[in-house]
Amino acid sequence: MKSAPLLKQIRQKDLASRPRVPMLSKGMQIFHNGKPVELLYLVSCDTGRGEVWKVRPLFVAEADRSELFRSDDRVTFVHTTRIR
Repeated sequence: MKSAPLLKQIRQKDLASRPRVPMLSKGMQIFHNGKPVELLYLVSCDTGRGEVWKVRPLFVAEADRSELFRSDDRVTFVHTTRIR
């Protein structure tokens, strides 16, 4: 059995090697785990936890909030159609 400090070191190494949330940038309208939001600005970035973004909910009247994005979250893009 491995010692506690060694296990902690292994966990920290795994978290540090975890990739950042791909392709997120200010102004994007996305579905984050099924909820439509607009990305306002990046609050913080921590390789172990993920990225915290200030978001504005879309299609509902709710206040802006901070949301944690991790690399294993479901992120899809809101597609819009332009009418000419």
